[in-house]
Amino acid sequence: MQRFDRVEGLEILPRIAVPVRVAGETLGSIWVIEGATKLGKDAERALADASRVAALHMIHARSSRDIERRMRGDLLRSLLEGRGSAESIISRLGIDPRVALVVVAFELQTDALQEDLHRERLVDLVALYCEAFRRRAACVSIGRTVYALLPAPRSIAEDRIESLAQEIVDHASGTLRTPILAAIGSPATGARQIPRARAEADRVLRVLAAEPGDRTVASIADVGSRAVLLALHEVSRDHPDIARGQLQAVASYDAKHKTDYLTTLAAYLDAFGDIRAAANRIGVHPNTFRYRLRRLVELFGITMKDPDDRLVLGLQLRLLRWSDTSDPDRFRE
Repeated sequence: MQRFDRVEGLEILPRIAVPVRVAGETLGSIWVIEGATKLGKDAERALADASRVAALHMIHARSSRDIERRMRGDLLRSLLEGRGSAESIISRLGIDPRVALVVVAFELQTDALQEDLHRERLVDLVALYCEAFRRRAACVSIGRTVYALLPAPRSIAEDRIESLAQEIVDHASGTLRTPILAAIGSPATGARQIPRARAEADRVLRVLAAEPGDRTVASIADVGSRAVLLALHEVSRDHPDIARGQLQAVASYDAKHKTDYLTTLAAYLDAFGDIRAAANRIGVHPNTFRYRLRRLVELFGITMKDPDDRLVLGLQLRLLRWSDTSDPDRFRE
């Protein structure tokens, strides 16, 4: 407990203060300022008794808040996983069903040993920020990812949610001393669209993790094309025939003869058929590039006249870039 006496020359009245503590943790403090009547002899003892009573009330309030947060987290988990009545869950969360909803996903970029230590602290930090942003927000952790559901009325600009996510990432990364990524799904116009919004946010996280760089926060609009390619790449793992065809023959030939026809083909498609631009892209003379194109036609029967053929070849090349390796075995039966 501290006593502060009157300071000459300043209009500061005498006062006493006492911290509110539980098990060595400071929860707050209580201050009493002397008014028209001077503080009595028993003021300090009364204030100490008051701090003990206040501690009990604050612990009870914190426990109630934690219980409510866990209950809301369980409801959100069911909503994200598509279990139960979506409309009923939204009602129990106290969210206006007419308001658009945004799923924001935060992921720890750390090893398994540190993950358990950091995840609960990340949940608390995300919940603290999001509940201050929108009182009816809900948060839960599923695996290594922390999800926040934010009611987003039209009055809230999309960039405000992105700013919120960036604030959380910056604060949490500094506090936990570990990299964190955040992904924002498209607004859901109904409770039943929440699982789709979560899947979108998860896909954005995978894009951010696959392309490490300065960006730590992104929305589906920011990485739309790469998210589609990533989804196609994941499908091709279960359906490898998608990546086969003419490209399979080119990859096998390159591996066997130490040629680089895949690079030539990719440069041509990326340059929209502009020979000079494509040749500059890979650092060869335009005449050399034309020769390689003729050989592509002679060796593999590839033609660039059909737009469908060009589209499929371009997609297969993109899928190859998403692979962990360009080994031609990927194209074999």
